[in-house]
Amino acid sequence: MANAIIKLGHMEKKSSTFKFPWSRARVHLEPNFIPKDKQIAEMMLSMYFCQIHMVRLDRKVSGIRLNENDSNKSADVIITADGKDISVQITRLTFTNFETRKAIAKRKSLEFAKAISERVNLSNEVVITIFPKQKHKIPLKNLGSRGKTLEKKLLDFIVFSINTNKEKLVPDSGNIDAVIKDGELREHFYSVDICPVPKGMFANVYGHNNVFINYNFYGSTYDDSDADQAIDELFKRKDQGVADLLLIWANSFELHGLEKIVQKLRDRFQDSSFENVQFMTFHDNVVLFRETLQLWGIKPITQVVK
Repeated sequence: MANAIIKLGHMEKKSSTFKFPWSRARVHLEPNFIPKDKQIAEMMLSMYFCQIHMVRLDRKVSGIRLNENDSNKSADVIITADGKDISVQITRLTFTNFETRKAIAKRKSLEFAKAISERVNLSNEVVITIFPKQKHKIPLKNLGSRGKTLEKKLLDFIVFSINTNKEKLVPDSGNIDAVIKDGELREHFYSVDICPVPKGMFANVYGHNNVFINYNFYGSTYDDSDADQAIDELFKRKDQGVADLLLIWANSFELHGLEKIVQKLRDRFQDSSFENVQFMTFHDNVVLFRETLQLWGIKPITQVVK
């Protein structure tokens, strides 16, 4: 994913950041890289862990095998390095509330994209980012019929903004910042950002035809309390495990503020019963997996390895 950041000043005169929602591959259309089968996934994760961790330590890995007894808090795999067995427990960091909100945001994004694409004709991909006022919540969710009315108003505004700026919506032309002035809508939204996808890039948010919607996933997914809860639950589940090493992994495409998550893990796991805790992150996507693969030393703390 492109990592460029621009400053936006329209949010009540407060500066904000916006991560460009496109990449060199169609992220949401590509299949996941990590298999659903638990044991196959564990072997794959172990293999890549060895490539970036054991090699860095100049250790000779001669084998990786599944542990026959992988009951609760036992090792999932055994890695043989320098003639010694290292037992490894593997677990995924996920955010329960995040998954629920992400599903709602996905459904709404597709609904909006289809409705807008029926009313505009675009010759290239355009990403429409909607900035809600209530971060970490999907707006209009519990407003009943009034919510539907406001949604229609919002879609009308977006269609109007596209049609009045259509000649500017070509690749590499920059973004259109459509400030919402309607009083009712401004109770729930700051603005809408309309941006053509650059040449050679693809939108990595959900859409229909050439209309793609980014329902401000940066602010509508999870917050600190979600992260703290998930990390605390992970710690309680895995602490006192009998393996030599705990390997935590996460899909970094779903994480925002990755270094902040890393620090939270380091703070929580500093007193872990595990002597060695590692955090492996990557986009769970066939095209981008290797490019985004990173390993963070949680305990002991070490610099990130790519």
